[in-house]
Amino acid sequence: GAVCADAFDFWWNAVEAVTIGQPDGEEVKQVLTRRSSLVVNKCETITPRVHPAAYGEIIGSAVGSEGSFTIRDPQILPLPGVDPFALLNSCVGARRHLGGPLMTFFKELRFRFDRCDKNRLMLLTSTVFANWVVRICWLCKVKVFSFNVVEHFCHQPHVNAMKGRICAEVFDFWWNAVEAATPRTD
Repeated sequence: GAVCADAFDFWWNAVEAVTIGQPDGEEVKQVLTRRSSLVVNKCETITPRVHPAAYGEIIGSAVGSEGSFTIRDPQILPLPGVDPFALLNSCVGARRHLGGPLMTFFKELRFRFDRCDKNRLMLLTSTVFANWVVRICWLCKVKVFSFNVVEHFCHQPHVNAMKGRICAEVFDFWWNAVEAATPRTD
């Protein structure tokens, strides 16, 4: 397409300028702008089709690249009827509340999160994040993004704001997801 030709022309000129190695800056500038590029007023917008990868699904290669890969790890999902993001607000209606030294549990989760493979964690929980945009933590009044949701749950002011009303099933879900994404050191 026209945009690709424009980018190709730019990089062709840039590589040519470096390989020529002209000492005078003006001559290099002339080499960089020597080839003309296509001017594009409007490009067709292409919306990518995004869906979570299923266990055993073969992911096709992108256009122009070779190979494909298979998702070998099953998705980690919360129990039916459990909102994995219930920790963004106080879990008043939880079936089972997390008891004991709460801050210790969240510090350990944060420690494990720091050691886990973040890309693997996103792959394992991609179904959970399928409709994720940006969520608001109503307890802390901040935006929470998919890459920092576990960090936010473990933040001490957030845990304090929950006032002990923490859904054990949701905590277990995130604990298991982080544990599955942590490389084994056997």
